[in-house]
Amino acid sequence: MKNIIRNSWIKLSKHFLK
Repeated sequence: MKNIIRNSWIKLSKHFLK
């Protein structure tokens, strides 16, 4: 489950970075 949260955060981070 922690992996999913981390994956979600990474996706959000990519969007924010863009």
